[in-house]
Amino acid sequence: MLKWKEPSNDDLKRLKAISILLDDDERFIHFLFHPRKSQLASSPETLKKEMKCFSSGEQTLLLIAMDIWGTYGGIHFDDLYTNLDPNTFKSCINSLAYIKRHLYR
Repeated sequence: MLKWKEPSNDDLKRLKAISILLDDDERFIHFLFHPRKSQLASSPETLKKEMKCFSSGEQTLLLIAMDIWGTYGGIHFDDLYTNLDPNTFKSCINSLAYIKRHLYR
């Protein structure tokens, strides 16, 4: 569990959207984020190098999460439907809907 000190409301909303996207998988949340600060655990370049140990679908999810956090992932729209299984794709759409409702009304 992350124990951020004084995160902004927008950071908490982005984290919630990312949690929806990642199906609350703590392994991915801890990979991406600093445990005590509302920021990525490492630079986007470092995270991209380190995520090579994950499957292509998992890498796509992590890149989407990085794009939600700060446009660091560089995801391409076709990655959503070519690399994600149907259930994960649905989680992605739910995550995007959450962002639209709560951050970009």
